Amino acid sequence: MSAATEVRRRIDAYLDEIDQIIAQSKPGQGLFGFGTSPKNDPCNERFLTGMQSWFEQFALTAPLSDETEEVMEVVFTAQEERRQDFVFFMLSAIHGMTIPLIDCLSPDAAERLAAAYERRIPRTQRMPVQLKLLDDLYRRAGKQPKKRGFFGRR
Repeated sequence: MSAATEVRRRIDAYLDEIDQIIAQSKPGQGLFGFGTSPKNDPCNERFLTGMQSWFEQFALTAPLSDETEEVMEVVFTAQEERRQDFVFFMLSAIHGMTIPLIDCLSPDAAERLAAAYERRIPRTQRMPVQLKLLDDLYRRAGKQPKKRGFFGRR
C-alpha cells in the first residue's frame, strides 16, 4: 500500500467514525456542557495523535519527492469535502504535521504544492500553521515567502 493510500485510509476511517458519532448523537447533546458533543469525542484526539506518529515514522523513511508530494496532496485536499467546523479544523490541523516532510520535496514539487495551496485555501481562512507551511514550501522552492498584510506584516 502506498503512503498516500494509507493517509487517505486513515482520514476516511476518521470521517466514517465521526459520521457515526454524529448520527448517534441526540439534538442538543453537549449543549451547555451537558453530555458529550461529537467535537469533544475522544476519536478526535486519537486521530490527531495517530496521524502525528504516522507522519513522524514516514519522515524517518526519507521518502522520495514524488511519494511525499502525493501524501501532502491527499492531506491538503481532505478538508474540501467536510462542512462541520470541528472536522474542518481537525483536517486543517494535520497540515502542520506535514511541515517536516517539506525537506523531502524537490524544489519543483514544493513550488507546485505552494501554488496549489494558495489556490485552494483562501487567504482570509489561513491559520498560522498554514501560513508557516506555505512559507516553508516557498523557501524549499527557492523563493522568498510572500509578504502578507499591511506593510508586509502578518
